Amino acid sequence: MTGINRDRHRPTLNLGGATLLALGLAGCAGGAAEEAPTGFEAHLERALSFAAEHPGALDAFADGRHDADDIKAGRIEAPVDGQAISAALLEIIEPAESFGEAILLARVAGQAIGAAIPPVPATLADDPEDADWEFAGRNVTLPYAVQTALDARRAARDEAFETLAVEDREALMAVESAAQLWRRQRVAEALGWRFDPREDLYVVDGADGNIWRRKLPDGYVRSLVTEEPSSMPIDPEVVPPELPANWVPGQSPSFELIGSDNRELRSLQNGYSMGGAAWEPKGAIVDDGRTTQEVPVEVDCTGVKIRERLVATAGHCMYSDGAWNDNTKWIPGADGINAVINGGDPSPNGYKTRYARVVRGNWFDHEWSDYDFGVFVLYDNSSSCGLHWHGWRSNSMLSMLGKSIYLYGFPGERRDCAASPASNGWCYGSIYGKGGSVAVATAYRAYYSIDTQPGQSGTGYYEIDGGDRYVVGAHRGFSGTYNDGTFITSGNRDLINDAKADYPANACN
Repeated sequence: MTGINRDRHRPTLNLGGATLLALGLAGCAGGAAEEAPTGFEAHLERALSFAAEHPGALDAFADGRHDADDIKAGRIEAPVDGQAISAALLEIIEPAESFGEAILLARVAGQAIGAAIPPVPATLADDPEDADWEFAGRNVTLPYAVQTALDARRAARDEAFETLAVEDREALMAVESAAQLWRRQRVAEALGWRFDPREDLYVVDGADGNIWRRKLPDGYVRSLVTEEPSSMPIDPEVVPPELPANWVPGQSPSFELIGSDNRELRSLQNGYSMGGAAWEPKGAIVDDGRTTQEVPVEVDCTGVKIRERLVATAGHCMYSDGAWNDNTKWIPGADGINAVINGGDPSPNGYKTRYARVVRGNWFDHEWSDYDFGVFVLYDNSSSCGLHWHGWRSNSMLSMLGKSIYLYGFPGERRDCAASPASNGWCYGSIYGKGGSVAVATAYRAYYSIDTQPGQSGTGYYEIDGGDRYVVGAHRGFSGTYNDGTFITSGNRDLINDAKADYPANACN
């Protein structure tokens, strides 16, 4: 099977030089984890010099004009300004030994040298000096040319990763994690930041543009909650709207494989309520410049609500290529098709702006596909509580294999959808999807033959069980043969539980 190596018996780290170079780990693969990564001190010095000589140089790229999602979707043209800054940054990141080192250097280049560490914001903790929060710098938006170079480097690394046996991948990731921890300490020393080697519970973007690591507190007791139900289970006597009308309860649904687009539309235009328990939890993630009445609804990603304040999505829908993006709005049950054809409301349930966005530390530091998962946190108010949510459930590799799942999300508005009733065939920012079964499962990801398009990244794919919908993972993308997504492993389960504990839904009580 192309792109997935299921041979689990090769000697660990018995890798050729070409593979190591593609992974960007040639300098780390042979030695002990405590060894200093080759050349980092010199690379760091160049990044620090850039930051000192060009203070605020990257601020010009923080207004969304260089948003990669907008460029890929054809909404704006790729910018041609900032060539000198781009060239200087590319020289800094090019010699980095790994993608993780490259994005760390890029972030350092955009920091304010000598600036005082800000207090922990009240949105994160009551104590502005809370020791369980580590400052990780201000967010930096990079020129498009640099984003493109980083994206290509990550893609090449991931392609090489997909050819490796699980043991090889995990061994390499362990070595690179140790190296990155050492690099982070050098950066903290150089910038006068406090360094905390404790495990991250998660990494969060602050509303003030700063980034914080939530550390594992001393004596912390993890919640072992492995599943929670939806706000409104479906009636087991009623055929779920994900299934054909002639489906019989207890019967295994049949699904078509990847090939022609067989996704179905869910819209008020063809008789589905966007305010019900089936479709309201699924929302379009859009950037902060969008309005709720724009037609088409401009879609960057999809997120599915899984608790009063929590929306599950993919990590890359919020943070990619070393920076938090501007995807800060979530439109539950968006219905662009109904707006285009019938003049209806494209945002029938309003919209929500993020209170916080959290990802796992391994995604923030390395953007490894196995950790491409995150949570979009809503504000604590009654309107957030009032929106329906699906349940969620954690799984193991064995329990995922063969599972029947449903993947309904928002393709990019200008993509072609076979089920679209619009004259030009555009998807227009409505829900499209289909069911399927998990064909292959690894320790972190599930692979399936369900049609998807860009924009459906982050869709919480779910199972229907006992009259309820349980989100079991977040769609990531295409792997060469199958589409795939990270499922809710024990680590992603912990992220959900940690976010729920840190951002309680007091308004719902």
